[in-house]
Amino acid sequence: MTQTNAEIADLVAKPVARPVARYLGTSLLLLGVVACGGGSVGGFHSTPTGTGGTGGNSPTSSGGSVGTGGFGGETFPGKSVGPQPNFGPTVVSAPQTPRPLSGGTLRLSKSGTRVFVSDPDRDLVNVVDLSLVGTSTVHSFTFSPGDEPGRLVEGDGGKVHVVLRGGGAVATLDPADGSISRKNVCASPRGLAFDAPTSKLFVACEDGTLATVAADGTATAVSLERDLRDVVVVGDKVLISKLRSSELIACDKTGKRLGRTQAPSVVGKGLRDSSPFEGTIAWRTDATPDGHVVMVHERGSTGLVDTAKPGGYGGVDCTSNIVHTAITSFDPATMAPVTTTMPFGRAVLPVDFAYVSDSDQYAVVAAGNAHTPGLPTLFLVSAKENVPVNGNSASPVILEIFGSGSPIAFDGTGGSSVGGSSTGGSATGGSSTGGSSVGGSSMGGTAGAASGGTAGGSGGATGPSGGSPVPSPLRPMNGCLDNGASSIPASGEPVAVVYSAKLQVIIVQSRQPSELQIFQTSGLLLATVDLPGGDMTDTGHAIFHSNAGGSIACASCHAEGAEDGHVWNFAETGPRRTQSLRGGVKGTEPFHWDGDMKDLDMIMDKVFVGRMSGPVLGNEQKGALSGFVNAIPTVAAPAVVDASSVQRGKALFEDAQKTGCATCHGGPRFTNNTTVAVGTGGAFQVPSLIGVGWRTPLMHNGCAATLADRFDPACGGATHGNVTSLTAQDKSDLVSYLETL
Repeated sequence: MTQTNAEIADLVAKPVARPVARYLGTSLLLLGVVACGGGSVGGFHSTPTGTGGTGGNSPTSSGGSVGTGGFGGETFPGKSVGPQPNFGPTVVSAPQTPRPLSGGTLRLSKSGTRVFVSDPDRDLVNVVDLSLVGTSTVHSFTFSPGDEPGRLVEGDGGKVHVVLRGGGAVATLDPADGSISRKNVCASPRGLAFDAPTSKLFVACEDGTLATVAADGTATAVSLERDLRDVVVVGDKVLISKLRSSELIACDKTGKRLGRTQAPSVVGKGLRDSSPFEGTIAWRTDATPDGHVVMVHERGSTGLVDTAKPGGYGGVDCTSNIVHTAITSFDPATMAPVTTTMPFGRAVLPVDFAYVSDSDQYAVVAAGNAHTPGLPTLFLVSAKENVPVNGNSASPVILEIFGSGSPIAFDGTGGSSVGGSSTGGSATGGSSTGGSSVGGSSMGGTAGAASGGTAGGSGGATGPSGGSPVPSPLRPMNGCLDNGASSIPASGEPVAVVYSAKLQVIIVQSRQPSELQIFQTSGLLLATVDLPGGDMTDTGHAIFHSNAGGSIACASCHAEGAEDGHVWNFAETGPRRTQSLRGGVKGTEPFHWDGDMKDLDMIMDKVFVGRMSGPVLGNEQKGALSGFVNAIPTVAAPAVVDASSVQRGKALFEDAQKTGCATCHGGPRFTNNTTVAVGTGGAFQVPSLIGVGWRTPLMHNGCAATLADRFDPACGGATHGNVTSLTAQDKSDLVSYLETL
């Protein structure tokens, strides 16, 4: 189908229905020129549209109920519930179980007119020429089942390099002749960068290897530490992120360490409680044209989590969530964090981002919202919303958030008291997000009526004239980053995004259906490009990655099917470290450290529905989830350094008299599935030791930062195996063996 310029201009001038927009012309370059003159399109802003609540009329009221539309939700007895995911009919159509999401599977060419697309579910890499949308644009490269292509970069001569996460290699593709070559680099490659001055590839591996591949194929490697994720080359530095801690390690180009830093923790008045939120999952780290290195990551609460309370893991705004999204920028010259963002509660599973240079915005993929009608899957956030960090990641950043139910008074500008005051109180009325309009407290205590709610009390106390300045940054009620973000109506299951400054378009990759969606920054859909491969619909995969209703998904804590390395502070049980799901959980029941969940069905009823505010799941849906979880693969163990040490450690492990390890950690899953007390502070479920080397810190409270620390009596317990008589060599040998499991 081909249109005239007048027809194209007419299409660009108004929103286009999806079937019409699949191919809007033979040249997206032409569309990009036309699009430059277009205005913004209405209807794509994330302004809350829910209906009002009942309002508050007591001195301590936190506002009305949450609205039912847009970003609102509804209030059920005992818990605040956001929009609910809709999984439709239970379908498991994929010939092989899809892998947990990793995101970041798009890369723009240096020319800005082609995109390289990894498809880990279908073991494909596609090259799409954006200047020829509407014609034969896709060149596909097929890999072996389980190769799982991931991060990509463009090298010299138009060649494309891609890490094969499951194949342990880097593949080099030549679109000119269709050839593929591969180089084994490590067991678990994750990040990839190309250094143009030296024509070298840098590969970050989960097992801690930083590999370098020269143009002639020569490979060298240094060992850093486990959990490496993305790698970015900026000037003379190589920066490598760590997935579970939002850290950056700096090296020179020989692999010599230069330092490390991390995304700062934050403390927010009105943000759940006064405890810091610390960086956890660093989903994507990349360099931006403005010279910064940017990380989109999660933050997790270190405060009390009430598991007995319905909706205890989160609500419909960032002030109540135990996990939220953030964007942190770093100065690569000093390694210091420069800015971070206010909490971004509704961007669940931020698996990728792109910097939109023309408008100074970040486009953030929220993969967790894909199955929830009314919630965006692609947010646009102004970089100006970022909060200065002052170059110190050791001290928490203080955020001033007017959160619901948080009585905070500020002097200056006439004075105001939010959420109630001692002079009669102000009630926050109920708008779409549960109270975004403050009734009876604005600027000197004028009584006002909130949108959708009753008027407040007599108003807040009037502050003294000429008081101290209002703290900055300052946000309105429920003032999360969400409320300052706009959105783009991406459909399907978005997993990656790039921005072409040359074409001034945002390109979004959907996992299922497999396609590219091409948008103006205004939100106008210009074209959709179908990508090859079969149907990979999997209801279990969808449930695992979905925002349940409390702005949290299973994958928020179990990223890539593993865990977040975080120790949660549960009010009922105390500290509990997230447990890994790799290798599946079938045969290790009962679940949780306390053995209080007899099976996966119970977890979904008690945790997904109760604590995460999710919908009640049917038996078929639970079955699909069980199938997905139990198909999550393990990660290949690192190469053995000292085989004799491993053998000695294995013999010690299996010796019932010397250690007794195998007494509890026996069988194919290395657990006897019992709940026992071994001197570590209570009776705990015996965990499987498969992949134990990947999931430090260890023990229920995370007291063992390394495998060796587990043998410290202060952490391991004197009755946790016969370890008191072990020599230093014995312990070293046991660690060597455990590293191979």
